[in-house]
Parts: sequence; C-alpha cells; structure tokens
Amino acid sequence: MNVCNQRQPKFKPSILGVADRIRHMSRIRSLFVLLALATTGFVAHAQTPSLDAARDALSRRDWPASQRMIEAALADEPKHLEWLLLKGVWLSESGQPAQAEAFLAPLAEAFPEWAPLHNNLALAQAKQQRYEAAFHTMQRALMARPHDPLLLENLKRLESLRGW
Repeated sequence: MNVCNQRQPKFKPSILGVADRIRHMSRIRSLFVLLALATTGFVAHAQTPSLDAARDALSRRDWPASQRMIEAALADEPKHLEWLLLKGVWLSESGQPAQAEAFLAPLAEAFPEWAPLHNNLALAQAKQQRYEAAFHTMQRALMARPHDPLLLENLKRLESLRGW
C-alpha cells in the first residue's frame, strides 16, 4: 500500500477548544476596551496605589500621604504581606515604635523565614531601647538570610548599642 494514498485522519476541533478560543477573543476585546477607556480618562474607579509610590512617600517622610496609600491598599488586599510590612514600617518611622512592634510581632511569628519583616521588627524594638530583644530578632532574620549585608550591618549596630 502506498503511503501517499493513505487517508489522513481528520481531527475535528473539540467544542471545548472552540469555546476557549471564543472566550480568549472576548478577553482580548475587553482588554482593548479597558485600555481605550483608561487612556481617554473614562475609568472611574480608584486604583490601588503602588508600593513604590508609598515607599517614596515614606522616604520623603510624608506621613499622611503614605498612610492613605497603605490603608487604601490594605482595604483592597488586607492580607498582602508587602503592604502589611509597609504599615509596620510606617508605624515605626512615624514615631509609633510600640505600635509597630505590636503590629509586626504576630506577622514575624507567622512568617519566620521573611527576613525584612524581622529586620523592621528589630528596628522598632531598638527605637524603644529594647536592644536585647532587637538583637534576638535580628538573629532570627539572619537565620533566614545569613549573608545579607544589610542584616549583618544592622546586627553590628545593635551589638554596639548593647555595649558589646
């Protein structure tokens, strides 16, 4: 039998495949409509602020603006870890280290591997002159990231504050 004369089986597209393609095309059309509305200014809902914008406001020590951004973001995503950490940083930097410690401590217990969280908790403790607690918290951060230069530098600062 000649291979060229063999009939190739015909494959019918499955209904699922067609439905998926229709859904995909619908999503693409929706994206283009949203993009067009966004560029012309017709999108009315408020967007969650960016982490970079909130960090920038914190670095400028603009407490009201950074607080508004953090609270708005947490209203949309109350369990977003980066925003929760930023709230703790805001509390500490805006002169409320005891509240920062109370806010960050349960998070540090829940996420022992997240070094930035422990670093900021240690900072809040050090601002209250609780150097021993801060030193132990910083050691926990170093367990997660033992060669992190920022953590090592902060540990040396804490050691000097402790008088060692």
